[in-house]
Amino acid sequence: MAVSRSGDNLSLSVNGKVDASTFVGDMLTQLMSGHLPALFCREQNRAMLIGLGSGVTAKALSLHPFQQVDAVEIEPQVVEAAKEFRRVNGGVLEDPRSKVRIHIDDGRNFVQSTPQLYDVIVSEPSNPWIAGVANLFTVEHYRHCREKLAPGGVLCQWCQTYSMTRDDLLMILRSFLSVFPDATVWMSNVGDLLLLGSRDGQLLAWPEVEKRLRQPALAEDLAYLGIRDPRSLLAYFQLRPEELRALAGEGLLNTDRHPILEFSAPKSLYQETVFSNYQVLARAKKHLIPSLEGLSEAEVETAPLLTEFGYISLRREINQAALDLFERAISLDPLALEAYLGASQALLSLSRPRPLAAWDRLVTAVSIDPSDPRPHYELARLYQSEGMPRQALIQARQALELDPRNETYRQLEEQLAAQQEKETKG
Repeated sequence: MAVSRSGDNLSLSVNGKVDASTFVGDMLTQLMSGHLPALFCREQNRAMLIGLGSGVTAKALSLHPFQQVDAVEIEPQVVEAAKEFRRVNGGVLEDPRSKVRIHIDDGRNFVQSTPQLYDVIVSEPSNPWIAGVANLFTVEHYRHCREKLAPGGVLCQWCQTYSMTRDDLLMILRSFLSVFPDATVWMSNVGDLLLLGSRDGQLLAWPEVEKRLRQPALAEDLAYLGIRDPRSLLAYFQLRPEELRALAGEGLLNTDRHPILEFSAPKSLYQETVFSNYQVLARAKKHLIPSLEGLSEAEVETAPLLTEFGYISLRREINQAALDLFERAISLDPLALEAYLGASQALLSLSRPRPLAAWDRLVTAVSIDPSDPRPHYELARLYQSEGMPRQALIQARQALELDPRNETYRQLEEQLAAQQEKETKG
């Protein structure tokens, strides 16, 4: 038996045992889908998660001061499988002190029948091409969720961009907007979006979000997400409500009466749509950050923070956006060495790499700080990849001379030296 769900790609073998080698879960998406709504809701009393997966999102929610986290999962074997991932979910499913409570139930049934109000609801169902799952992407479901949000409560909806036509993606966005007109879009990963909608149409003011981000309990997860400065969280932001409305436009909605997604989603199962959908979203983006009380865009438009945004984008393989951020940082500070290093990485990571432009950024970085070994090391790797071993060896030796204890530099220098010796003897 195989079980598929959102970003987790969680698989079970026929006998119900977990094949851990097939677990290629997207930790960024799972962590963000738990932390993001928890940071922006007004109160932190109770949270609900629809779709357990590997339990990482449940773990992320449990790190916040919620008294209870209700995790709703329709498939009992997924719960058993998630216990095998205790290394990444913190054992929240087995620890008797855990605030996570498992409910074996259909997500929509649970939302409609529970008498509880929640400060956060996270909806992470399986992919909508699976029979019956598309009803968790309907206008009616979003209305039911809104009814079960406490004042200041936030709904976070996971949405894929892979194997998803542009029309289906826009229909999901449009359906969400019809219930949450002040929704924002966040990009946890190049193939995954998180839609954030508040019951009251307003996210928590930034000073309070920043205060929550400084909680010691979140430190490990935030480090994994690349968030060192609290404002780094905003690197994951994609669209403001007005940008989302302009993108979604007028058109069909996914409803219970007209469940279009149920029938259209399977048709695009084998289509490659990530890049084209990313381009659609990127063209719609006009602002660096969401509109938040207590934080202006000008406060974020600094070379160090743009550089940090760039590295977070690189981590998510959003390479063109990363390059744009690094170049903006360089325009603000022509001596921003970290931005030059990041720009070279982005240039070489693009689908059509630009080695000459990357070389230019690295040479500039060397001139900014000749005592920093990193530009020399990166130049050595670039020369090596371009079939220029002699130039690579010169740069590798320069890096090692500046940092003699660096084992990575030493290994590259030895490899290149051995290659040169072999060629000389040959």
